Parts: sequence; structure tokens; C-alpha cells
Amino acid sequence: MLSFKINSVRVEFAFSFFVIVAVASLGSQFRLMTTLLCCGLHELGHLAAMTCFDRKPNAVCFYGGGIKIKAPVLCLDSKREMTVYSAGCAVNLTLYCMSCVIGMGHTTFAVSNLLLCLFNLMPFEHLDGGKITSVLTVSSLSWYNLFRAVRVIASLVLVLAVLKAFLTGSLHLATIACVVYLLVSEYLS
Repeated sequence: MLSFKINSVRVEFAFSFFVIVAVASLGSQFRLMTTLLCCGLHELGHLAAMTCFDRKPNAVCFYGGGIKIKAPVLCLDSKREMTVYSAGCAVNLTLYCMSCVIGMGHTTFAVSNLLLCLFNLMPFEHLDGGKITSVLTVSSLSWYNLFRAVRVIASLVLVLAVLKAFLTGSLHLATIACVVYLLVSEYLS
């Protein structure tokens, strides 16, 4: 792992991140750079929301599943916590909508933002949707059980969508690797 500090925030690059980038660079390098830009903007949304509530990350980790902000427990009320967890997706959705308004909704930038928003809203523990789900279900066992069922259904839909895209030749190997990494970390951690 490559690691350094910027101010008091540790920046970490795991080997798995470089593997995914290397595999992705075998395809369209423009698409790869655009996706990395959109991921960075997503994380900046989280960091901006954290800053608004006087919270600071301990580390930003680039790994095979994406980019993860490591922070101490937020200790915020549920509305502010949900704001922090949804800020990244809000940035991606806003950028997609702005692209559509100016007639560029079909571009790699716009589509990458939309897909990142939807992907991150899935109810997996390591994604924003899973963290939002945790906040929503903290006081209700019935909601918790419902979201667990939704997580299983989302997993199946994701696997089927990736399989269909792979079989039709419209999916890049890096996407498959990222989804496999996500599902393995979700169910085996």
C-alpha cells in the first residue's frame, strides 16, 4: 500500500486500486479518466458535507472497490448523517442533470455520473446506500429485515445485469472485477 499525508489526512492507495486501473486502461483511456474524475467529484461531495458539519476524515483510501473516506464516527443526528452519506450521489445526480439541460446528457461524463449515483445508492454496506439504510433502520427491526431482502434482490439484479452486459460484449473487464470485489466484500466480510 502506498500511503502519505496531506495535512493530517492520510491518503492511501491499495494495490487493488492499481490493478483495477491497469485493467480498465486496456479499454478507453478517456472513459477511465472521466470515470475517475466523476468518482473524485463524488467524494468531494462527501467531504464538503462533512466540512459543513465540522467533521474531518482520517484518511481517503483508493482501493479495488473505488474510493473510501475513512472518518471517525460522525456523531451527528440522523438527518445530518444522511446528508453526508447522500452528498456524493447528489453531486453526481446534479452533474448528470446539468449535462442533460445543456444537451449533453448522452456524453461519457453525464452517463458516468448517473451510473455512479445509481451504483452508490445500492443498499450494500460499503456503499452510500448501505450507510443510508443503516441510518434508516437503526430503530426498526422490520425496516432492517426489509432492507436486507432488498440488498439480496439488488445483488441478484446486479449479477444478472453484469452477466447480460458481458454476454452481449458491452461490459469492460474492470467493471466485472469491481462488481465481484464489491459482492465478495459485502458477503464475506
